[in-house]
Amino acid sequence: NQLAAARLMAQGNATRAYTALCQQVELDAFNSSDAVAQANAAYTGNVTYPNTPFAGGLKLIVKLASFAAPALGTRVYYISLGGFDTHANQDKDHPTLLKTLGEGLQAFYNDLVAHGISDKVLTMVWSEFGRRVADNASFGTDHGAATDMWFLGGRVKGGVYGTTPNLTDLQSGNLKHKTDFREVYATVIQSWFGNSATETAQVLNGSYDTLDFLA
Repeated sequence: NQLAAARLMAQGNATRAYTALCQQVELDAFNSSDAVAQANAAYTGNVTYPNTPFAGGLKLIVKLASFAAPALGTRVYYISLGGFDTHANQDKDHPTLLKTLGEGLQAFYNDLVAHGISDKVLTMVWSEFGRRVADNASFGTDHGAATDMWFLGGRVKGGVYGTTPNLTDLQSGNLKHKTDFREVYATVIQSWFGNSATETAQVLNGSYDTLDFLA
């Protein structure tokens, strides 16, 4: 079939550098695809996930982290949940979105615990934008500057880090942030991935304090 033929062609002895590179990319793609298929087949679990695309994506991450980690060598998985740009009808849409997020993460964490890897997986939840305090004319809120970040995992020291924002002391309608987001990234890079302060500064283009939310 076409797939088998493509595998054979990718294993050819290329004499040109770019041809060899293309072949290696093909082989890597085939190997990764095989690893994903094997992880999917090997997965066993009794955790019931919500019937949402978001939860389904989280379940796939558990499969890969549990059964395909050595083959893939992947240290970071990314999944998104859209719909939070609530310029209108926020009072109706936002609770539903948070329910989808919370129920998916609950099943995900329970599955990590069941497979004995909750201490090896750190889940970081963030938004690419915050929301303003005041509502607009469409029963929603517009883009804002500050927002919160959530972490989930066996090594997370629970609690709230930072101070409660003042809803009346605003900057152009925006909450004033209390923690630089780069301090959060510095914490993950150093305390989770084990990089040095010097290496972290190279990634963040500057030195930042770390927080104490990881054991």
